[in-house]
Amino acid sequence: MTHLDPARPSQSPVSLFVLDIDGCLATAFEPADLKGWSKLAEWNKRSVSDPAYPALAICSGRPKPYVEALAQALSLHQPAMFEMGAGAFFLHEGIERWHPLLTEDVLTQVASLREYLIRDIVPAVGVALDYSKRAQTGLLGPSKAAIDRAYSLVKPYTDAHHPDFDVFTTDVSIDIVYRALTKRSGMKWMSELTGISLPEIAYIGDSGGDVGALGIVGHPFAPANAIADVQAVAYTTRAPVIDGVLEAYQLGIAQNRATSSG
Repeated sequence: MTHLDPARPSQSPVSLFVLDIDGCLATAFEPADLKGWSKLAEWNKRSVSDPAYPALAICSGRPKPYVEALAQALSLHQPAMFEMGAGAFFLHEGIERWHPLLTEDVLTQVASLREYLIRDIVPAVGVALDYSKRAQTGLLGPSKAAIDRAYSLVKPYTDAHHPDFDVFTTDVSIDIVYRALTKRSGMKWMSELTGISLPEIAYIGDSGGDVGALGIVGHPFAPANAIADVQAVAYTTRAPVIDGVLEAYQLGIAQNRATSSG
């Protein structure tokens, strides 16, 4: 694991700290650490008046309702992106926007993939369709074994019939995502929406779907529970999940204080 060395800071401040949800803010299907969320919310409120504290944002594969709830819990005043950055919710305006690359052709292909999952995968493997997404489709599973079995079927089918789509997996889910609408494009859109340059954005993620985003931001982080491919491209915290997020955010504060004093 690679750890950020506070004695060797980047030249760019951390103006925006973007959070993944599953594996970072929380562990899927387990009780959330509300004390940790409360601390992040306090720090985010402080970012309005103290430039040492980065503003918080979200970029998650989760659907809008879940991400909207997290935006409220964290008192976000920056975008909360859902479905891997295909959509963005603005808590202070109460509106959502969709990425310009989400075309009718993409939506038609997503519908076709959804029909395939319902017809061929859900009954055969014993997994559930994620019904709550618009720009992508996917599955939720009761175990890693079920997800691995579904992935072994879904991946070759998608490659053969929808080559412009990628298949991402975690221990509890599969997401089939239009290749141009991943978290990497989400981070670029985040920069456009906020006016904050990519070198001044921090992102923390733990799974394969986060690698592209981590590769283009100025401050990539991973919690200790992240997979090896993520740890290879990010500064890895000593703590897992939300404790790792809190640790990384504090490094962002230290970075800002170092750059402002230097």
